[in-house]
Amino acid sequence: MPHIEFHVFASRDGSRPVAHARLRSSLARSDVGQYHWHTQECEDPWEHWERVHRRAAESSARFVAVLEDDIVVNQHLRHNLESAPALGDPIMGAVFGFNLQAYASSVPLGESKPLERREAYCTQCVVYPTDRLVGYVEQSLRLRSRNGRWYPWDVAITRAVYDSGTSDNPKRVLVHNPSLIEHPDDLPSLMNPETRRWRHSGGSFCERWRRA
Repeated sequence: MPHIEFHVFASRDGSRPVAHARLRSSLARSDVGQYHWHTQECEDPWEHWERVHRRAAESSARFVAVLEDDIVVNQHLRHNLESAPALGDPIMGAVFGFNLQAYASSVPLGESKPLERREAYCTQCVVYPTDRLVGYVEQSLRLRSRNGRWYPWDVAITRAVYDSGTSDNPKRVLVHNPSLIEHPDDLPSLMNPETRRWRHSGGSFCERWRRA
């Protein structure tokens, strides 16, 4: 199985103490082991997002996983992501470990469903091919410059994944079933506070599920 290096994209220390403690506790109960925690040190959340993803892209691992700071994770997150068949799919541009509102629940457990939309909110747990991540970040920044400073980074990077493909070699975001993280609704989004009503797995999160 390929090795995945884990990175956490965290807001400023003290800004989300309950969420940060909850995630650290959840990671400690999981098989993730070592991970990199990146605390925001600049004013612009987009700049922080860019820095974290560029740092992740420096990894020597074949894949990197970037987690947001307000989630809880499956106890076998590392095993389930590293053994995911989606990582070997030729169309894979990224894998979402978050099954937003049970989107991918129509496919068998352990499988993944291609995301139909080019732009989507869902970057709470994403696995990227390390050698493609800088290209995704740079395309995301170009999309932001066209759409304004508050253009959401999750929308931008999912679009960047699709834009990286060609007619002969398309790239897609693949959404894992079951959801390997849950996104509690107790915190507003940094980019869009109105989204909290639907930012959850729709019951598809399985904290103890493990791929055989």
